[in-house]
Amino acid sequence: MPRALTFGAARLAGLPRRELGDGRVVAEATTRRVRMLGLARLDDLPAAWGLWFPRCRSVHTFGMRFPLDLIWLGRDGEVVRVDRDLPRRRNATCGGARSVVEVRAGEADAFLAAGLADCWRLEGRESWRSRGSGYEGGEGGGSRGVRARSRRL
Repeated sequence: MPRALTFGAARLAGLPRRELGDGRVVAEATTRRVRMLGLARLDDLPAAWGLWFPRCRSVHTFGMRFPLDLIWLGRDGEVVRVDRDLPRRRNATCGGARSVVEVRAGEADAFLAAGLADCWRLEGRESWRSRGSGYEGGEGGGSRGVRARSRRL
């Protein structure tokens, strides 16, 4: 873990995390509160830190004080897309993604070079099934229930 923690890193320090090859740290947004707050209202985020949102295809930067790079990951942990330098007060969506990692603008390449995609690829689909994401037919029902209800009406 980096020596000195800024307020942003201190806020993320208590979360489950993964450490990448070059000392970069990716914290996991595990609770509803952390997912809702995200990186909002932080003055900055250390270059070595990121925040992973599992089961997420859309994010916003309302309440942000700095721009972000977004690394969208697919079902097997592969990089689907990278959005660079997303400014404040914007929405971003990636339909092919299953999760997203938010990092400080300009840091996406460093996280990818440190093995971010490989870290998630090792878990593959099993991590989604075990987390009950709903993408593999788990709880949530998906759109099948909506279509069935609309036929009955």
